[in-house]
Amino acid sequence: MPTHLVSVLRQTPDHTRVYRLIDTLFRPHPQLDGCYTSLEEALQDAVAWLEGLGSDGGSCSIGLEVSTPSGDWRTIRKPDLLLCPLRA
Repeated sequence: MPTHLVSVLRQTPDHTRVYRLIDTLFRPHPQLDGCYTSLEEALQDAVAWLEGLGSDGGSCSIGLEVSTPSGDWRTIRKPDLLLCPLRA
């Protein structure tokens, strides 16, 4: 886990959840390697990235993890295809 994230998690008395996107090997996603303050923000970023890939985006698997109070990560969505609506 990045050192700056560990310090942020330990500084808050009430744990603030942080989300990150993961790849098919359950590692931080190479192109979407950021920390998100909400589940919606993480998914919006993933959808925008997939839409930018065009037809290749349909074959990318993305998962989601959330930080725990102990500084670990818990998988809340296993890497799989992220279905999103097609734009008209």
